Amino acid sequence: MSRGGEHSLRASWFWLAIGAAWLAWGIVNASTVRMEANLDWATAFRYGLPDALIWFALTPLVLWLARRFPIIGSGVWTALLVHLVAAPAMALLHSTIDATLNSALDRGNLSLVQPIFAHLIRYTLHQNVLTYFVVSGFAHYAAYSRRALEQEKRTAELEGQLTRARLSGLRAQLRPHFLFNSLNTVSSMMGKDPEEGRKVIARLGQLLRASLDDGDRQLIPLSDELDLIGAYLEIEQARFRERLRHRIQASPEALQASVPALLLQPLVENAVHHGLSNKVDGGCVTIEAVKKDGRLRIEVRDDGSGLSAGLRADNGAPSKGVGLANIQARLEAIYPDEHRFSIKNGAQGGAEVLIEIPAGAGKAS
Repeated sequence: MSRGGEHSLRASWFWLAIGAAWLAWGIVNASTVRMEANLDWATAFRYGLPDALIWFALTPLVLWLARRFPIIGSGVWTALLVHLVAAPAMALLHSTIDATLNSALDRGNLSLVQPIFAHLIRYTLHQNVLTYFVVSGFAHYAAYSRRALEQEKRTAELEGQLTRARLSGLRAQLRPHFLFNSLNTVSSMMGKDPEEGRKVIARLGQLLRASLDDGDRQLIPLSDELDLIGAYLEIEQARFRERLRHRIQASPEALQASVPALLLQPLVENAVHHGLSNKVDGGCVTIEAVKKDGRLRIEVRDDGSGLSAGLRADNGAPSKGVGLANIQARLEAIYPDEHRFSIKNGAQGGAEVLIEIPAGAGKAS
């Protein structure tokens, strides 16, 4: 359905609801007249229904006045004055139409217009003034509610755009970081083993294509992220040989869960370059992932030299490092108040990183 057709349908339902409300009021009014004057139903409806039907006809004018002169902002006093004048004027108009209609229904005896009008002014003018303010108040409430919803929607859209822009910037920051580290690995190999270096360059090309194929997707399956990590570790193993070992273990349910793209890359890089590269006998990088109770738990461990002081904080979260700070910022943006990220020295040496996030999609999927 087109936007114009959708708007027309909403307007039709709106006026149908307004008409139903006034009809209900007319039935209640007729019932009251019947009991008070001891009339039959036909006569009661003849006197009770016109009051509601006339107000239904006047409702568009009341709504227009409420939209044209809202009691808010700098023009509040002008708007208030307009409604204070419009209320009795609308009540007089209602009584005039009501008296004329009742006279016409009474065998067309228009001589009754003046006495009926006088009766209505005496007994119902205050009720009609109050009715005007009730209808106008409803119009003001509806308008304010609509503006509040629109403002909330615009705010949410702006926040979403800001979050996506921030995440795109953070991810863009990771790509050159990852590329430079990988090129340094290749550069260190070319002088020692050119043939192996050429193989690693080919593997690096495949790896970069895979990382770029994700486009602007912020969330990808964990299986894709682990494939990227596996390819990166193959490149690093060409450099460190038997000194670098790795183990990746993830449950089938965890592999299907979504994670921020390039989430684990900085963690594995830190484990290899800061944890294991200084050890003569190298070490092992372990990645484990499980899904339980709707949450995804990922652990990255190494048995290297542990964390430097700059990468530790009192709460267990990283305080320095481009990659680690990037991860922390992205988790806070995608999973506000729903994530856990800690890094600490392991009990048996090395470093341990824990990430826990909702297993479903995040805020900026």
